[in-house]
Amino acid sequence: MENVRVLLVDDSLETLDTLKIQLKFIPSIDHVFQVSTKTDAWNFLLQQPNEVHIVFIDIHLGNENGLDLCASLAKALPDVYRVVCSIDADPITKNDAYEVGANDFIEKPIAMSELRRILENYEQVRF
Repeated sequence: MENVRVLLVDDSLETLDTLKIQLKFIPSIDHVFQVSTKTDAWNFLLQQPNEVHIVFIDIHLGNENGLDLCASLAKALPDVYRVVCSIDADPITKNDAYEVGANDFIEKPIAMSELRRILENYEQVRF
């Protein structure tokens, strides 16, 4: 498997730091980028469209909506694997995420086993 590059999009610095630490324990993760707004994520991905393989997107980004970012990415960069993250893991929220183009959904707080599952799902889609 290739070295995977990940972008984390979350308005919580604590969540960004925790996820980055967790992801570094997965050997196939090559680099973890992080941003805290939808606009920063969009700009980063448009400027470097081939730099990221997986994007973890928090639904609640302050006054912004992560589902909007997910929908935009699904249209503009369909090869980027989109993972929506939220503490709200009810069936309606999950369904909303998949309807806008999420490839996967992960509930917060995020366990290492769930991160490994995401990488396995990504590998199945990509290879």
